[in-house]
Order: sequence, then C-alpha cells, then structure tokens
Amino acid sequence: MSFCGLTEQMTPKERIKAFKEGKPYDRIPCSLNVGAHAARVIGIKVSEYHQSADRLVEAQVAAYKKYGTESVGLHPNIIAAIGAKVIYPEQSTPYVAKQCCWGLRQMWLKM
Repeated sequence: MSFCGLTEQMTPKERIKAFKEGKPYDRIPCSLNVGAHAARVIGIKVSEYHQSADRLVEAQVAAYKKYGTESVGLHPNIIAAIGAKVIYPEQSTPYVAKQCCWGLRQMWLKM
C-alpha cells in the first residue's frame, strides 16, 4: 500500500510482530476503531450495518482496505442477545430502550 508517496515495506502482520518484539518496523502500527463509520464506506445505512452480520463484515473489510490499518474491530450486540429491547436508528448508534434486567441477580435468574 502507498500513502502520501510512501510505500510500505511490511505487511500488517509483520509490522505488529516487529513492534511487539521491539524490532524495527516501517511505520507506526495503526488500529482504528471505525465502528459504524464502516457502513458509510460501503454506502449502507448504519441500521443495516448493525443488523446484518454479513454487511458488518463487508463494511469492516472495506474500511480495512481503504484505511490500511493493522486490524479490524467488531463489536457484537450482546445486550440484544440476552433480551434487551434495542433500537436501531437508520443513521446512528443503537441504544437500549428497555433493559432486560437490572442486576446480576436478575440476569442469573433468567439464565
């Protein structure tokens, strides 16, 4: 990949390995958390990004390729999986409209 006229000499995997081992690397490793912005990279609604595992992966891979970072971060929607009512706005971050439980004891009782 080339950026600002500079050509990278290492792959992301090689760069992270060198960084962890204290060896020389070609540029500072960069791990962006682009989150829902990735939806805009492929031109879909943020709500579609959050509600489709396939679209989420597609968007994150496209953002990874566009920005040339060392890693991709995904955030599973665990709170919805355990019963909370989650609202998915078309162009914003999901939010909890109704809690599934109000404490660890209640959560344990539901398990």
